[in-house]
Amino acid sequence: MGVSEDGPRWRRVVFLDIDGVLNSAHYLNERMREMRSGGRVVGAERIAVITALNITHEFLKLQSGSAADPERIESIRGLSDRIETTLNKHSETSV
Repeated sequence: MGVSEDGPRWRRVVFLDIDGVLNSAHYLNERMREMRSGGRVVGAERIAVITALNITHEFLKLQSGSAADPERIESIRGLSDRIETTLNKHSETSV
């Protein structure tokens, strides 16, 4: 979706594997609910970003066929910390 001076412009998206997309959406929704119920993360944007980061981490771990190497783990931790810091700054300025 883009935004023009006349308001939002919607683009049509065609999914070839609608069942896969629906399963992915349900999985994401469930993971976000788990994150929300844990109480550690507040705010829909934060929950979405942290959940996406966790899912990506799990995917990369599975893709490599073994546990992630220490360098990758440190890189992900650093990225997670930077995202958390940015989200905290953003929520403080928008209150």
